[in-house]
Amino acid sequence: YLDRVAVLQEENDTMRAAVKEQQHLTEFHRAEHRAALRTKDALIQDLENELRVLRVERESAAAMLSGQRRQEERGWKDMSEQLETARAERDEAMVCLLEAKTKLEECEAEAGARHERERR
Repeated sequence: YLDRVAVLQEENDTMRAAVKEQQHLTEFHRAEHRAALRTKDALIQDLENELRVLRVERESAAAMLSGQRRQEERGWKDMSEQLETARAERDEAMVCLLEAKTKLEECEAEAGARHERERR
């Protein structure tokens, strides 16, 4: 009977040691898991910060492009207005030239008629 009690006691001690070792391993794995989670959390935080920076840079670039686009649109509008002004001035000059040509033809006709009268 005592032998049986000793064997059971030994098995009980072995089981307790195994449970204790398992608890120790479980704690070790939990600690490793917590460390891995902290690393992942830090990585996520870094990525979120980088994403914020990229968003700010994108918004800044978009604002700059928008400003450039407005400036280009103003430039095209100015050029268009200058072209319209040049066309109006050209049309006005053409009218003046036609009037001058007509006046010249009239003067030449009068001079020719006067010359003809003087010859007779």
